[in-house]
Amino acid sequence: MLISSLFRDDPRLQACLVDDTAHLTVGTQGRAVAKVQMALLALDWLRIDDGEIRSQTYGSSTAAAVLSFKSKRGIINYSYQRTADNIVGKMTIAALDKEMAVWEKASRRLDICSCCPPGNLVSPPPSDTRFFASEVSLSTPSSVGSGAKPKQFNKTLHIYCSMSKKTEREGGFNFQPQVDFANARLKNFGMQIAVDFSSATSPDVIDFVDSIVLEEDVALARQACENKHSGSPGVLRVMACHRGINAPPGQTFRGVTVGGVVFKTFVILNSNLTTSTTPKDNNVLIHEMIHASHAKIEIHDSELDSVFTEYVRTQSNESQPARTILKENRALELSSGYFAT
Repeated sequence: MLISSLFRDDPRLQACLVDDTAHLTVGTQGRAVAKVQMALLALDWLRIDDGEIRSQTYGSSTAAAVLSFKSKRGIINYSYQRTADNIVGKMTIAALDKEMAVWEKASRRLDICSCCPPGNLVSPPPSDTRFFASEVSLSTPSSVGSGAKPKQFNKTLHIYCSMSKKTEREGGFNFQPQVDFANARLKNFGMQIAVDFSSATSPDVIDFVDSIVLEEDVALARQACENKHSGSPGVLRVMACHRGINAPPGQTFRGVTVGGVVFKTFVILNSNLTTSTTPKDNNVLIHEMIHASHAKIEIHDSELDSVFTEYVRTQSNESQPARTILKENRALELSSGYFAT
């Protein structure tokens, strides 16, 4: 039985572990291939053609990556061969699964930025044009001096909290610490979060059972959220879903389309990330809400204590301040978001 989060819920890969006829070979297509490709990228940083990744196809570059993975580890069935081949069979999927389980455990961190992958004080990755086909805009710095009374915007920010079936099955997701953290800072500007149609402690469960690994999964999860509660264009959808490898704690999505319908900007929180009680971890929701208030990608704050900074406090940098400050210009942006009334 496969045990890694990436593989364990995929029936094709489970079959590959026990059935010779379910091997993955050149020409195979589908989600199982995509997950194997992602494992190869994560474990060995092997190059796979973008076209094969987008089409979920076991093409020549995927085959070469499999061969490299197997050759490096000596995965050879000596009953009928003397050198490694480029097929994902029983031995190969077992090896990939074992290493992925270790990789996932080692890569799960509670102190990573809400829109950056794991790492110590790193810059964010280049924008994924499949999700963010927009230019970057610069923020206007706050002009309020130290000790000045914050401007009062008197707005309510409306969000709808939901979680996937997989998230519910694995213990659920409590949005309340994130909401409380945000409200404590919004209060200074005469604002608050209102959780509509559900609650932060008991979010609605949407009919999405898989992990979010591919871009099509994002669209399916958003459609499932729409099916659960349709309409309400003035409410920001925030979904807690089990994420794939390299997934950040939170991510904002724009321009996602299903059946010709373009959904408004929405947020996905990684339910594989345990929400702690410390302020430096609970800023993920408000961080992503700031992103969602913009029509385009927004540059992070340079101030290290801002809730909208990209940097984090890590074990190797204990002097790093916690990200607890909501700047006035960021509050202004939130007050102008499509979900503010």
